[in-house]
Amino acid sequence: MTTSGKESEPPSTPKNNKRRPEHQPSSLIATNQRNKRTASSNTSITGQVRSLSLNPEHTSQSTPQKSRSSHASTKSNITRSARDIRDERKKEAEYCVRHNMVPDALVAEVAKPRDDGLAAFTAQVATRVCESLEAFIHADEHSKKYAELVKWTGMKEQSSESAMYSPISAFFTYVSKAIDSVHVGIPDGGSYSRACVILPYDITDRNPIGADDDTRIDIALRFASRNASDAELAQRYPGKPDYKDITAIVDVKREVGKEAKALKQLYIYNRNLYAKQTNRRFTWGLTICGSVVHACVFGNDDIFVSKSMDVMEPNGRKELVALLVNMAHCEEDQLGYDPTIRLYEDGGVKEIDVYDQESRKAHTYQCIEPIMLATRNFGRHTRCFLCVDCRDKSGEKKMVVKDAWAYAMRKEDGDSRVDVRDEAVIMQKIRDKLTGNKELEGKCATLVHGGVVQIIKGDIVEEDNTDTAFGMLLPPSSLSGKREFRAHRRMAMALDCIPLQNVDHVDQLIVAAADIMNVHTAIAKTCNILHRDISVNNILITKLPENNVRGVLIDFDCAKDISKVDCKTRPERTGTYPYMSINNLL
Repeated sequence: MTTSGKESEPPSTPKNNKRRPEHQPSSLIATNQRNKRTASSNTSITGQVRSLSLNPEHTSQSTPQKSRSSHASTKSNITRSARDIRDERKKEAEYCVRHNMVPDALVAEVAKPRDDGLAAFTAQVATRVCESLEAFIHADEHSKKYAELVKWTGMKEQSSESAMYSPISAFFTYVSKAIDSVHVGIPDGGSYSRACVILPYDITDRNPIGADDDTRIDIALRFASRNASDAELAQRYPGKPDYKDITAIVDVKREVGKEAKALKQLYIYNRNLYAKQTNRRFTWGLTICGSVVHACVFGNDDIFVSKSMDVMEPNGRKELVALLVNMAHCEEDQLGYDPTIRLYEDGGVKEIDVYDQESRKAHTYQCIEPIMLATRNFGRHTRCFLCVDCRDKSGEKKMVVKDAWAYAMRKEDGDSRVDVRDEAVIMQKIRDKLTGNKELEGKCATLVHGGVVQIIKGDIVEEDNTDTAFGMLLPPSSLSGKREFRAHRRMAMALDCIPLQNVDHVDQLIVAAADIMNVHTAIAKTCNILHRDISVNNILITKLPENNVRGVLIDFDCAKDISKVDCKTRPERTGTYPYMSINNLL
């Protein structure tokens, strides 16, 4: 059997190389092989990966965006072999685990219910589930259905990874069923009706549906309605994991001390979660090495990893149960989902809310189809959707809704400064300055609505950004306020275009390039805005009568207001802004 989490080797690879251990830099290993087998129960992942100081320099070490591998189906990967893509992803995972991991993060705080009453209730539930679990573990006899979980909680290391899958799955299933059974015995239990159950897929060590590679994940967790019958669950989740439905991935290693290796595997898998789940803001994962568990949250720039939870110890089991209970009761945004994007039963996008920062109102758009997916682990997670305004009964006026986590200016309460990096602000300025210019009409994306995504959290509404999403992961004493800051922005643009590659002949290509140069010049001179990212992906065309076309310039993510450029030297910083010149068209 191929080891779970490893890519199947091509046929040409000799069998005796199939299980060859991959090289790990010494900086990733804090203890030698002799010490690994005697690691204490409170082993922290900080011992496996180089400790990182929480300072601004940490985030500047990210791999350059262009060197991060994306989905196998993207244009940049079409001519590359599966082996090349696989090797690149392994190197990327090793780099990011080494440089972007935040150890001993307060991961459990992400899933803690916000409502005080619900938090108190879930604490009671967790206590009773733990009591039930401890009684089961120490009983003389065990029911056949859950007997295997004792194999996991009773041994530091196992004979093989595959031997651990069933006991671990039994543990998750036991906790989920125990939550249901203790619910009815707690006063006011009916007031806190549980939203979901946490269950492992029946099939383990399998390449999930929707994968763009041949990697096999060990265990996948999915969430389902509490009242769903076994038959309904079997129909909704037919056994084999599907990336569009997976909530969290579990990577298993039989030995304590392999956390860094497990974390790299999770990093590789998570790309498919972002690509297949259009409403995913961040992802969860678990590493299980022997009896030691770490919970992980994958953000836009960081991998947050909890302290260790050893299921051989009562306190470790208590912490893991509390986490699972909270995940079962918390809001969907705390699990990484976006409540402002609503899906059909099959996972397709149904509706998207776009908040307009000018009118301070949300507008709902009906999605026709996704036209760009998030294909990387770190970065903006840019997605684009072809939509129509729900108020447009004819459905003829097409819009493009763009969703991205862009770098932004961190503001305190009452701060009225305008973020000059905000793409919506830039496009508003272009729209206002060029309105009435017939020569340039239709040659640039036109903003309709735009602003920062608003998330309802109990009785309050908050802007969705890296502080509100991940701020609780870091202790107050850290320098979290100086870390990179991103805002979750969404815009609706009036666009009825197709990619530049759809030109019929070279004359159309020349016309499109000329249009782009004209509108680029006008925006720079009239609006004092430099686009700075003239690439083939940011040039679209509109087909016109008589076989004519019009070039359309889009994507002002990297644009800069050159009227506000500070020409003073900044010796403490190195490198350059991302920049692709208009001269590329010449």
